[in-house]
Order: sequence, then C-alpha cells, then structure tokens
Amino acid sequence: MIDENYRLIKNVTGVRCPRCKEFIWSLYRHDFHGCSCEACTVDGGRDYLKFSFDPEVGMPTQETYDILFNLKTGHSTLLPIITDGEGG
Repeated sequence: MIDENYRLIKNVTGVRCPRCKEFIWSLYRHDFHGCSCEACTVDGGRDYLKFSFDPEVGMPTQETYDILFNLKTGHSTLLPIITDGEGG
C-alpha cells in the first residue's frame, strides 16, 4: 500500500548516463532534465523520448522502470517492472 505522500508512476522510460550512471527521466512533454555530470539530457515525458549526450562520453542506455515518487521530498525510487506473466 502506498500512502498519500507517494505516487507510483508506471512504465517510465529514460536514459542512464554512461559517465555518472544516473538514470534521468521526464514525466511530461517539455519536462527537460539533465544528469548531474551534465553529459546527458532527456525530454518528452510519456509522449516521446528525446535525449542528447556528449559524444566523448558515449551514448546512454535506454531503460524502463516503475517509479515510486515522494511528493514531499521529490525523491524517486526505481522499481523493476513486474508483469502478471501475460505481458502486462
């Protein structure tokens, strides 16, 4: 059970920076975010995935998680996606 301080966001796709290993994601269209080392950025939310990266660092890997988001602190926890065995 999740209390009112948290929101579960299902199937969020983002990228993991090859330099700082941070997973960055965007929830809404035009919700632009960058990683802490500034080598990668992501935008587009759930409408589309658009990312950029420093070519000297290398291409980030695309990953998908469920995210438990704390509405009070802004902290997010990545959760493995759990399916029911029938694709969803």
